[in-house]
Amino acid sequence: MTAPLTANVITDLWLLQQAGEASADSRALVHEYLAQHPEMRRQFEASDRLAIAPPRVSPTAELRSLEAARENARNKLILVGGALALFGLLALAALGGGLFLVLRNS
Repeated sequence: MTAPLTANVITDLWLLQQAGEASADSRALVHEYLAQHPEMRRQFEASDRLAIAPPRVSPTAELRSLEAARENARNKLILVGGALALFGLLALAALGGGLFLVLRNS
């Protein structure tokens, strides 16, 4: 049993096609459907004219963003490590002080 091609299915396939992700068979289905439904074809063509191109980012800007993300990750790691070290020292001090009191009272 074959599911009928609906406008919703064609819209999904159209979006995949526009993203360059549709297979040749999907592109053929869209083309055939839009040939039989000119109003929908006009709507898609109109939406293409309104589409906003993705921003272009220079390779150096991408590299700067990557370096900033790495620096942030490094700083977080240092902060967490420092917090763990401080907690460990406080725990040792508390245990050591308690042990001192126990030994002193014995």
